[in-house]
Amino acid sequence: MGLLYIRLKEYDKAVEQAEKGAPLGPNNFETNRMAAQVLARAGKVQDSLPLLDNAMRLNPVPRYTFLIAAGSIYHQAKHYEKALEIYKKAAQLEPNNTGGYVGIAATSSMMGKMEEAREAIGELHRVDPNYSLEHVRRTLMLRGDKDQAVANRFIEGLRMAGMPEHPPLPLPDKPSIAVLPFVNLSDDSKQELLCDGITDNIINGLSKVPRLFVIARNSTFTYKGKPVKVKQVSEELGVRYVLEGSFQRSGDRVRITAQLVDALTGSPLLTERYDGETTDLFDLQDDITLKVLNAVRVKLEGGAVSGSIKYFKGKQGLDCYLKHLEANSYVQRMTISDNNLARQIAVEGLAMCPESPTFYRILANVHTNSYLFGSSKSPIDSVEKATELLKKALAMDDGYAEAHAQLSYVYTLRREHDKSIAEGELAVNLAPGSAWTLYWYATALKYDGRPEESIPLFEKAIRLNPLGPGAFYQGLAVALRDTGRLDEAAALYMKALERAPENFRTHAMLAGVYSMMGRDKEARAEAAEVLRINPKFSLEWYARTSAYKDRAVTDKIINDMRKAGLPDKPPPAQP
Repeated sequence: MGLLYIRLKEYDKAVEQAEKGAPLGPNNFETNRMAAQVLARAGKVQDSLPLLDNAMRLNPVPRYTFLIAAGSIYHQAKHYEKALEIYKKAAQLEPNNTGGYVGIAATSSMMGKMEEAREAIGELHRVDPNYSLEHVRRTLMLRGDKDQAVANRFIEGLRMAGMPEHPPLPLPDKPSIAVLPFVNLSDDSKQELLCDGITDNIINGLSKVPRLFVIARNSTFTYKGKPVKVKQVSEELGVRYVLEGSFQRSGDRVRITAQLVDALTGSPLLTERYDGETTDLFDLQDDITLKVLNAVRVKLEGGAVSGSIKYFKGKQGLDCYLKHLEANSYVQRMTISDNNLARQIAVEGLAMCPESPTFYRILANVHTNSYLFGSSKSPIDSVEKATELLKKALAMDDGYAEAHAQLSYVYTLRREHDKSIAEGELAVNLAPGSAWTLYWYATALKYDGRPEESIPLFEKAIRLNPLGPGAFYQGLAVALRDTGRLDEAAALYMKALERAPENFRTHAMLAGVYSMMGRDKEARAEAAEVLRINPKFSLEWYARTSAYKDRAVTDKIINDMRKAGLPDKPPPAQP
């Protein structure tokens, strides 16, 4: 009854019940235990201690729950040595329960034993990585204790020990990063604006990378001027990676350092230092930003970075680089509307940086997509234009591996398979560690009727860039389908659709695979998705855009798609 009155916050009645009950069972462990808890929670902690001591004597090998309750009372009474001893017994008794470690952390903290307190927090998060002050506060409120100052003191001890205020946010399903405000190490406070400008530029640039999750400036700048740990930032913002750096100016020289840290392991993944003259601070700021952006992308995207920063120089180099990132992000979404946006952005980039071959390559990609989507007014002209654009890019830099790789695909679309293979081989020789060169060469082999040879290349491309666009997974799925590995192919088509859900060609291919597997209901569902996205779809058109060297392969694919319910001809034009 006393404990019930505590929950109801009727403390006088609770004390009355405890004082009635205790004399009735002076040698009863449970009576002494509960009476001590009632008195302590009602604010009479000194009165509770004799009852608690008696309970401890009556039951020298108590249960875990009693140890936690006893430690709490001794902590409340500021008998910290005794409380710590009991909490440690609880942790030894149940090492995979949280209560003992919470008590050790709070009590050690109040005693000034900070190393021990932090170790307890570490053990606590081993058991429950989501444990936070928010949870402790909610638990203490449910107890209904009269003296909230006791609870506040307990919470403050945990805060000093390093327990986070809130549970860590869940990590996104792609590389996630927070860029902390770079620290100005110069004596001149006026350099703060330049320092912040570098941070802003890096955040803005990374946010344009399609396969990164980047925390906004407003959130990361709340840490400005505060001593924070990478782990804290990771938990509070829900990111795996943290980029931090510093800026220092001495006379006409500037030194900027940047470090990328994996917050889960605490290990630095990248440490860079940049030195330069301050003849033009804005040019320097852009140059540093460009180098940091590229280094981080290479690290987080597994080396699968399209385009080289050597193509982005001069006063508009950074702006052109950002245009390049933005255009790439749209072209890889594989929809007609996104492809049109990519065209617009690439044209703007080309006008800004006509000396950069990357925009010719992206525009060539736009034209091949238009051909594949059926959105081009003249499919033949689209392929010709893509060929012309890639040759322009290669005239500017014949060592541009990804332009050779993409030209390989254009030759495939032209049914010039020997040229396609030659360009693919050249691209891989120029850049054997590029996911994109491997992908396009594998594509050339696949359409040349050599799917078995293409599979390990597709797999290597995915290993280099596991978070890459849907095209990587679709390419491997097609090769697996062509070798009869249908279950694996279906699973990879689904992965491709996770990355580009509106790609109707992938839906059409999956519909065909389901038909081959006898999964007719799922095949019809995929066919319906194709017609939802592109009501003008027809097998007649799809066959024209299929690039297989062996026409019999295309005929088999078309027949399987027909079984799924896809139409041979487009619907008649509406009057």
